[in-house]
Amino acid sequence: MNIFYLHQHFAPPESSGNNRSLELAANWASKGHKVTILCGSGNFDKSLSWFVIFKKYKYKGFTVLRLNVPYSHYYPFLQRIISFIKYLIFSLLLAFKMRKADIIYASSTPLTIGITALWLKYFFNKPYVFETVDLWPDTPIQMGVIKNNFLKKALWSLEKIIYKKASHIICLSEGMKELIVSKKINDEKVTIAHNGTDCSYFTPCINKDFVKGKLNLTKGKFTILYAGTIGEANGLHFLAEVANEIQKNSQHSVQFLIVGNGNRKEELKTYCQNKSLQNILFLDTVPKAMVKQFFDAADTGFVCFAPYPILETNSANKFYDYLAAGLPVLINYGGWQKHYLDEFHAGFSQRTPKEMAKQIILLSQNKNLLAEMGKNARSLAETRFDRKDIAEKILDIFTSIKSN
Repeated sequence: MNIFYLHQHFAPPESSGNNRSLELAANWASKGHKVTILCGSGNFDKSLSWFVIFKKYKYKGFTVLRLNVPYSHYYPFLQRIISFIKYLIFSLLLAFKMRKADIIYASSTPLTIGITALWLKYFFNKPYVFETVDLWPDTPIQMGVIKNNFLKKALWSLEKIIYKKASHIICLSEGMKELIVSKKINDEKVTIAHNGTDCSYFTPCINKDFVKGKLNLTKGKFTILYAGTIGEANGLHFLAEVANEIQKNSQHSVQFLIVGNGNRKEELKTYCQNKSLQNILFLDTVPKAMVKQFFDAADTGFVCFAPYPILETNSANKFYDYLAAGLPVLINYGGWQKHYLDEFHAGFSQRTPKEMAKQIILLSQNKNLLAEMGKNARSLAETRFDRKDIAEKILDIFTSIKSN
């Protein structure tokens, strides 16, 4: 089968970005399928010369066509939109390279990636599967980023057309599926294929103090890890308030480790300084190979989002990676992730900093509970969220579409 994968935010092996698309493509290629990914340049270290439209790479048996379209989490909203439009224009110009594909796999964000899929359907008669990584336009609308009524209606209309014309829709969580089906999309047309994790890469670590020593972290301290983007949607002031509650309770054996970058990082650091917080350590984004060391050093993993209901549908990769590493997961929202954590007894959900601080103190003082929840977290990752199983599920959908 010839699979053409439209994914602007593909992350190469050496980057720190989400490598879901890399792992899916490698899995399909290992089974003899031809896979090509058309991506932007956001997760590549070196920029391309201005006159280069695209550059070709080979990774793990599949091909990557990298467009000269920069992108960064530091970009303001308007600059991100410009990046999305540039990717759309270049992808339409290179549509002829997709004319021999059997399946087009179009992964949002942005929503406009569906326009390229529609173009290929109508002009080259190519079936497409649309993947919703984030729910657009609902997310930026609910967060107040998109306010113009005409633009809202236009984006909702585009979303409806993309869903209706897709041969199938892949979404990354139960919450996403619920919202998509509520838009009068046939339930049978929508399949949940979680973001997932590589259970062979992220594994539980026994000697955490040894790893903490290697990373110059304080041995013996109960460490809560946040690894990911520090942006508006992540709402990390909540984490800072939790740290403040713990510090006020003189729990000096607890430390927070924030590894990542984003356009709200400096603001968050200033906030922590103004609060005189001594229990938070900030580190910049590190290569994927080094990220694992921080997972090995951590005792729990933290996922945080701003209080918008739409964000409860999220499928952040760190949630799954924490589980695979045997870390109980702490979240500040409800929804489908809370249900899994409650069912498997693999973490906690608390919506207030004070209650979250109580749960962290409880875990830090109860080694048996911590070990039990860590074991349950690993079991949850293995049985529900292994990316090998997810790749198989998506491939089965491709095969079904091709045979019809």
